[in-house]
Amino acid sequence: MVLVSKLINLASIYIVTSFGMADLSQLFVKLTDLEQIIKANATA
Repeated sequence: MVLVSKLINLASIYIVTSFGMADLSQLFVKLTDLEQIIKANATA
């Protein structure tokens, strides 16, 4: 699990440096929307 969190941290740093903060927040919104869709499909 530690390895996974380190990979996520590295990925988030990479995303921030590549796209900047504004795009990152948009990406986060899209990810949370996607998560809601997945949860809805799982319960349906």
